[in-house]
Amino acid sequence: MATRKKPTRSASATTPDHPAPSPAPKKAPDAAPPAPKRRALVWLAPEQVELVRAVADLANLEFTAVGSAPAEARKLAEALGGEPHDDLRHALGAADAEVALLASLSGAGLWELLEDIEFMRRCESRGLRVVSLEPAPGSLTELTRLRRLDSARQSGASFAPRMRHAPGFRAAADLFEQFGQVETMDLSARSGVGQGTLAARVFDAMDAVMAALGEPETIDASVRGPRSISGLRLAAGESLRDLRGDMTAHMRYADGRSAAVTLTDRGGRWFRGVTLLGSNGCLRIDEAGFEWLDATGKVIEKSPAARGSRKKTTPDGALAAAAAIGDEINHMLDPRAPREAPLDVRTVLAMAEAAVLSARTGQPESPATLLRMTGAA
Repeated sequence: MATRKKPTRSASATTPDHPAPSPAPKKAPDAAPPAPKRRALVWLAPEQVELVRAVADLANLEFTAVGSAPAEARKLAEALGGEPHDDLRHALGAADAEVALLASLSGAGLWELLEDIEFMRRCESRGLRVVSLEPAPGSLTELTRLRRLDSARQSGASFAPRMRHAPGFRAAADLFEQFGQVETMDLSARSGVGQGTLAARVFDAMDAVMAALGEPETIDASVRGPRSISGLRLAAGESLRDLRGDMTAHMRYADGRSAAVTLTDRGGRWFRGVTLLGSNGCLRIDEAGFEWLDATGKVIEKSPAARGSRKKTTPDGALAAAAAIGDEINHMLDPRAPREAPLDVRTVLAMAEAAVLSARTGQPESPATLLRMTGAA
């Protein structure tokens, strides 16, 4: 009689004592490699090291060249890790960089370089973007001369950071049509040591006023500070670069609209904020977001929460300023970012110089008149 073979149990069969093996865990996708650092040149003053280091972190910059006055260049280069330079022309001509950040114009001789049109074209042809924390050119006279040398050139260096490019202002600008006509504007801007001069705060403020209200008819201003310009007899069109301290200015428009600004470069910590008033309520804007209120205080619209809180700080409070500068540089260098309308340097300089002239004369001054006087109209 044939012996029946017992069926063999498959190794994969399941029983209470032998449960089915768990499927192998799926392999997590590899994390995207970090973006390569952008090569950068920086020109700075000694008190700007912490600010510049924070900007490099936020804008993904690697300093291949570090420039300053001869007595400071080597020490600052050691602190920031780039090749030392004490001559801006040589640094711009030789540096392997995508962006040149001019944190300070002290000892830079930038205006002479801007007048050398061929040199600047060669720098630009290598893909070098020049970004300045101070207005350059710094006067209507300089701008007029620059455009006579090169009629296609709109400005010298890209100014940063601009309040109208801050995330909060960009978001609020999408509501301007819905908000209706801005009738009154108040802007406050404060910076501390090494975060830009009063000239930069004035230039930035006038750019933001232009965005919301346009060019005013007259500007009545006062300046006070360690280098007060009270009593100085300087001609219209003089450079703004020596402007330091505090400014208050009131701008009038022919139809009764108005704007007021309070600006300082000795405010300790960085701050920029705007309030817009009109028949449809109040629009409050800061660097990160906005809030639109009606006349009863009800919130009509509010931007999402401010961008991720940054808990780390620097000794001089430079991080907020660095965030504003870093955001602007990131936007400038991102090929996918929407292109902005060019800065109206001519009108913004005319407004800034009208404010400075008013502080000297004690009388309201007209930007349109300054444009005619300097031949920039």
